[in-house]
Amino acid sequence: MTAAPANEFGTATARSAGSITTKADATKPAVTLTKPSSPARSASWATLRGKATDVGMGVRGVSVTAIEKRGTAWYYYNGVKWVKATSGSAAVAKAKVLTVTPSTSGAWILKIKGLAKGTARFTYSAVDKAGNRSAAKLLNQKLTS
Repeated sequence: MTAAPANEFGTATARSAGSITTKADATKPAVTLTKPSSPARSASWATLRGKATDVGMGVRGVSVTAIEKRGTAWYYYNGVKWVKATSGSAAVAKAKVLTVTPSTSGAWILKIKGLAKGTARFTYSAVDKAGNRSAAKLLNQKLTS
């Protein structure tokens, strides 16, 4: 490796400065989704909260998808509203991947509008600044009110 010292008078001739060994960041981030204090109430899930951490370069983002089964009907969240799907697999395929950037402490928040009685399914994962992705996690929650 070479370095060229510089200041307000100019740049000096580059000189050998030794070597630097770096290690690739291969560690996957960790991500959680926190259940609210009243998890059976649909209104409690209007704001999803969690934490994402990484021992390497840091977390770039958290990805979340949301689907819901209401009786025998399936719905997917498109980022703005719930849309009826023809089946559970269609809901999974059409659900919009919502991405949020965690704070410097790793906390992340995502607003979801219009959950109703039924069973909500949230899939979430995190990706770090080196491109490593955590395993996808699934949370199923029965909503009674």
